[in-house]
Amino acid sequence: SKGLRLAKDLSMSEKLLWSLKVEGLAEGHDWKELEKLSKEKKMPPIGIEPFVEACITHGRMDEAAVYADRLTDMTRKAELCLKIGLFKKAAEAAIAARDLEILASIRQKCTNPADMAMIDNLIAQSGLN
Repeated sequence: SKGLRLAKDLSMSEKLLWSLKVEGLAEGHDWKELEKLSKEKKMPPIGIEPFVEACITHGRMDEAAVYADRLTDMTRKAELCLKIGLFKKAAEAAIAARDLEILASIRQKCTNPADMAMIDNLIAQSGLN
């Protein structure tokens, strides 16, 4: 394609090319193509985090949640799930990372009593408190 030829002519790094693709697809709201891109390789050269961030930037928390599930860095997963509003997943990731600071931040940002109770229960079960 023209884009790939241009990238090669400009000696563009693979990571930069992938970053531009992710941002372009998210900006164009082409969520199906973004998903296809994310699965082109077992692990994209830029990782999964830019996919999550692009979806958040363009207001698609539902799409962001799909990519957040694929994150392997539990601390970043906790932070991004919190940003998306997925308190339970954020708390579970924070516990897996054994990160009390993020866990406290998640608990503090909860407004729903049921979410608060669920997080308190996860904390108690984890033995981190």
